[in-house]
Amino acid sequence: MLGIVAQRGGFKRPGLLTGLATLGYALARIAMEFYREPDPQLEQLGGDLTMGMALSAPMVVIGIALVIYSVWAGRRVGAK
Repeated sequence: MLGIVAQRGGFKRPGLLTGLATLGYALARIAMEFYREPDPQLEQLGGDLTMGMALSAPMVVIGIALVIYSVWAGRRVGAK
């Protein structure tokens, strides 16, 4: 997916590829936590939330913020 975005002008929007890579990594890590055997004494935080999911949540927010910033900055530059 990153290759396709890069070929279609992703390098022209600062933060877009970094945001997509961060978002993709965090979502993949959260998805894998459903299949991984958690360490009982360290991992379980309540409900079905594990430490890996909790640590990946800020990466999701950062990735979304970078993508939004990239789109916003691209429109702002294009409007000038």
